[in-house]
Amino acid sequence: MLGSSNSLASVLILTTGFWLVLYLILYRHSEYLRKRGIEIFPLGLFYRTSKLNHLMYKIASKHEKLWHIVFDVASIMGFILMGFIVYFLHVNLYSFIYRPSKAQEMILLIPGVTIGWPLLPYLVLSIVIAFVVHEIAHGIAAASEKVPIISSGFAVILFLVAGFVEVDENKLKVLSLRSKTRILSAGSFANLVIALVALLLLSVVLWYQKPCGVYVIRTIKGYPAEGVIMPGDVIVKINNVKISTITDLSRVLSKYKPGDKIVVTLLRDGLIKNVSIILGHRGDKAFMGIEITQYYLNPMPIEIPLALEWIFTVNASVAALNMLPIVVFDGDRIIGSLLEKYVKSYVHKRALRLILSIYFLALLGANIVLSMGRLL
Repeated sequence: MLGSSNSLASVLILTTGFWLVLYLILYRHSEYLRKRGIEIFPLGLFYRTSKLNHLMYKIASKHEKLWHIVFDVASIMGFILMGFIVYFLHVNLYSFIYRPSKAQEMILLIPGVTIGWPLLPYLVLSIVIAFVVHEIAHGIAAASEKVPIISSGFAVILFLVAGFVEVDENKLKVLSLRSKTRILSAGSFANLVIALVALLLLSVVLWYQKPCGVYVIRTIKGYPAEGVIMPGDVIVKINNVKISTITDLSRVLSKYKPGDKIVVTLLRDGLIKNVSIILGHRGDKAFMGIEITQYYLNPMPIEIPLALEWIFTVNASVAALNMLPIVVFDGDRIIGSLLEKYVKSYVHKRALRLILSIYFLALLGANIVLSMGRLL
């Protein structure tokens, strides 16, 4: 949609402008900031600290043999996650080309463009949890293998955030393949554990509540629901068909085509209201243009299940995507360690690693571009 494209351009311009202005303001203090671990550059910043090193060493020193078992499990799960995400991206790209209605969208989370501003706190919370857990797990695994930790921190580039733990690369290089894989798989494994815990807690929360509609977080600019359905509305029927869950809503909408007219029954401010909407489209699917979450009878504060949903989604996504053999991802370093052990020629090792990285970056990019194309 044109409106979404304009929103994306606006966010990029504003974000770029913010970082450029911040860089110009802070440039004269760059030496002062560097001494405190902050390195500012035109489109973002790096922050490094050694304050967490002691904590990671302390945790790793307790039950060292148990940590080795845990991180052996992490290694196995790392390869399973790698296989899963490689399979998923190929199948999903095939679906985009030959069965568009079956394709799963992989949307970049851009506040104000692909997600509404009300969801920003949940996104920030989920990202912070994901990166802190991910990097601490790497640090504990490294410390348990007697690899010195240099620093940890995070980087922000435009609106993209990444965490890191710096270890002694010379010590890392001489480790066995098993030890390297333990360290490199630890982050994704920790994210997977957090995702499963969030899913378990969400299941417990939902078990005590009765679903009775679909809650509208916001409407998306340029789509039919804008100005007709309001944030805070609860969808309870479509064309007199009862809607209790998000699955109900998806199933009912799948029976209609873009351009069809539907009557949506809403609960608004305690009153029942009917509104008519002519369905728009997202790809080849009928789409109203709403961001939604589940609504429950006698619910606990909606912020709790929303936060758990986001923590699950972000951590599960990081766990899988990080295992792709793409430069800067841990999956690439695992592949590099395997090639180091089993391929003798340095040129062949470098070439294979580069080819794999380019191929999977293109594969991931194709899935994202086709997904964003539906939205924009």
